[in-house]
Amino acid sequence: MLTPQSSRNEVDIQIESLTTTLSVFDQPSRHSGRESTHWLSDEELRSAHVHVLINCNEVEPYLQSFLHTYQLSESNSSTYIHANFPLWFRQKVRLPIILTHSFLP
Repeated sequence: MLTPQSSRNEVDIQIESLTTTLSVFDQPSRHSGRESTHWLSDEELRSAHVHVLINCNEVEPYLQSFLHTYQLSESNSSTYIHANFPLWFRQKVRLPIILTHSFLP
């Protein structure tokens, strides 16, 4: 946007802050060193996925429901959560969409 004080080649750029939808991605951070590329193995990717889910405030009610459904406690269920929670969560989140579309002509 041009301001009254700027010449035609000077542009005042207004950057809107990005609104995140999940609290886990809205944390202050800083660069941790030199940039590098690292491709995650399938195991690392699955582990990172679970850790993002279980550390997200918005997912907490689902995690508690999962633990209650399978009668687990957080202290002794790490392996079971890693193996089963992401798929269970995906199915719970997608269920309303599937039901909505099933009633369409």
